[in-house]
Amino acid sequence: MPTVSLGDKLSCMLENSVPEEDLETKLEYLILTLREQPGELAQEMRLVAAIHYLREKRLSLGQAARLAGMNHLDFLAALAARGIPAFELSAEDAAAEITAEQRPRSL
Repeated sequence: MPTVSLGDKLSCMLENSVPEEDLETKLEYLILTLREQPGELAQEMRLVAAIHYLREKRLSLGQAARLAGMNHLDFLAALAARGIPAFELSAEDAAAEITAEQRPRSL
C-alpha cells in the first residue's frame, strides 16, 4: 500500500470542501484532521511552498531550499523523493554540459 505524504494530504484537503469559516479555524481543522503536530505541518507547508515556487521559476534552487528551511542537499533529496526534477535541461544542453566537462582544462 503506497504511503501518502503530508503534502498530498494537504493538497487533497484544500481541494475538497472545508467549512467556510475564517482562516485560523480552517488551519486548526487541517491540523486536527491530518493528525500532525503544528511544527511538522508548518515545515511541510514551507516545503510544499518552496517546491511550488521553484516549479513556477519564481525562486532559484538555493532560495527554495532556504524557504523550505533545508540545506541544498536535503532539498535536492526531498525533490528526488517526490520525483521532481531539480534542473530542467534539454537533451542538447545536457550534451553540451557533458562535452564541456570532458574537455581538457588548461592551467
